[in-house]
Amino acid sequence: MPRIPDSIGKYKVETLIAKGGMGAVYKAIHPTLNRPVIIKKLDLRGRKDITERFKREARILMDFRHDGIVNMYDHFKIGKSYYIVLEFIDGKALDQVIREQRYLDNATAAYILYQTALALSYAHSKKVIHRDIKPANLLLSKKGEVKLVDFGIAVSDEDSEKGLTIEGMSLGTPGYMAPEQFRDSKNVDQRADIYAFGVLAYEMLTGKKPFTGTFTAELVASIQKGKYTNPRRYNPRISTVLLRIIKKAMRPSPRKRYKTLAPVIKKLGRFLRKYNREELKKVVSDLASGKEPEKPKPAKKKRVIIKVALIGAGIVAVLVLGGICYYTGIHNELLHPGSYGGIVFNIRMSNIVQPANKIFINATIYKEGKKLIRIENRRIIFRRVRKNADHDSYYIRSFPVFVRTGSYRAKLNIEDSLNWYSFVVSSEGHRPNLSCKRVINIDKYLTEQVPVTVNIKPINIITEEPITDFINIDLYQKGKWVNITEAGPIFPGEIYSFRVRCKMYYTKYFSTMIKKGQRDLNIIIGLVPIPGILILERESDRISFRLNGNNRIISAEKIPKELDLNITKKFKGRIPPGEYNLDIIYKKKRKSIHVKIESKKEIYIVASVDQKTGEIKFLIKQNS
Repeated sequence: MPRIPDSIGKYKVETLIAKGGMGAVYKAIHPTLNRPVIIKKLDLRGRKDITERFKREARILMDFRHDGIVNMYDHFKIGKSYYIVLEFIDGKALDQVIREQRYLDNATAAYILYQTALALSYAHSKKVIHRDIKPANLLLSKKGEVKLVDFGIAVSDEDSEKGLTIEGMSLGTPGYMAPEQFRDSKNVDQRADIYAFGVLAYEMLTGKKPFTGTFTAELVASIQKGKYTNPRRYNPRISTVLLRIIKKAMRPSPRKRYKTLAPVIKKLGRFLRKYNREELKKVVSDLASGKEPEKPKPAKKKRVIIKVALIGAGIVAVLVLGGICYYTGIHNELLHPGSYGGIVFNIRMSNIVQPANKIFINATIYKEGKKLIRIENRRIIFRRVRKNADHDSYYIRSFPVFVRTGSYRAKLNIEDSLNWYSFVVSSEGHRPNLSCKRVINIDKYLTEQVPVTVNIKPINIITEEPITDFINIDLYQKGKWVNITEAGPIFPGEIYSFRVRCKMYYTKYFSTMIKKGQRDLNIIIGLVPIPGILILERESDRISFRLNGNNRIISAEKIPKELDLNITKKFKGRIPPGEYNLDIIYKKKRKSIHVKIESKKEIYIVASVDQKTGEIKFLIKQNS
């Protein structure tokens, strides 16, 4: 254990905070002010560039007087070591707060960004470029302050870079560096700091870095291309104002970024008008103190004229109702009940994962056909509904979404797990065991498994019953199909193709990309039974058919669809194998027939009415 000196110069040392190859950081007591200070010690010998940077940091901070930048009290040399005495900030670094909270809400993030922008803009006004803006260099104090620190690699117009940074040298933290900073750190301007400011905002609002990794060619290429995951995929609640700031600040081309932070400060100031600044300061104080802060709420506005308020409320209600109709499609269920049906996702989660309000769930619905077609205007919103009786899990349920009847697949990203589900949506009254909306129940526990765990469950897509017999699941590996039990491990970052074969069902092929970070793949895949052919012919339009009490039925085709038994005088359809009750109806008369549909066999039924007695007659032909 390194020895801690009793004093350094006139300062009484209390503790050693950190020690490294270039020096150490101590907490000490100021002799006259009687308050804690930080002493940074540099004792690296033989590296003139490091010594000059240390001295330049002191010169920069000596000229600064800003509430958002850490204060410097002293600079001196004892023996061969240099020292800087800085203001002690009792709190936490922002990167530690992000790890603890996962990500910050819009108001808190905007407040910290606003204070940071003010401090950084002040530095820019002094012709100083920080060159290392990141969460670790922002301190939150228990007094609710936000302080910018560490100007160790900053560059100033008043200080020569000769011998410190040469043409083509890269300085900074790779994940936060602007593209031009990789090419030449010496000649960057304030727009490099603005780029890092955008990365900082991204990380605060998502808990993730837009670009991860060390100083590699792949990382540099990604940053230069400006390709990163939309932050709303990680946090859909990000404010539009903050999202626009991130996107413009992080433009790869410096010419397309903000030229200064002035417009950013203006936008953030306008955004924060609806919040109480003292409450936001209290949130920062709680975060720095390790307390769970209360989520900031917009301040109450003064009472307005009731008539205007009612009109405004009415307009908002109409817009909200319109938005609900547009994104959920509920108006189609009301206006076209025979052609649309509803779907609800019901997910059971373990209590050991993140709280429900911080779980990342992204759901997309695709219409099956020759190609999967994404349903663009159906936004799926989830909410926590209740705890389970066993108290170790809870349920997250989506609001119902209404789509046209037919065959669909749903893709759900739940945290780092990719899940696919096949299902059929039919109109009300034609769903097995359901009288209203189609519900997909998902029992989901996030696990730590490498390689990817694959769980494929075939179901009869018509009856929704599990298929357990005569199943063969194959994986396409090394140019051939291999039974999944004999295949090699599956790792993230690749596209995998699966084949599901089952006696008396059509073979199903399925391909999916397993992204990096995903730990398990769950596929509930609907297989279509090989059908029989049912032909229903009626000699009069006044005769109608009902099969199991319905005048519609789901076909057993590779792409199932809903069929109307009475749309023409002669109906012909591919029907799932099974036993059915066929009703022939004429006026108030009804005749019931037991019909057995077998795979690859045809049944032909002709219905007519005796002209003399009015009795229903029928003829059945069955062909192999």
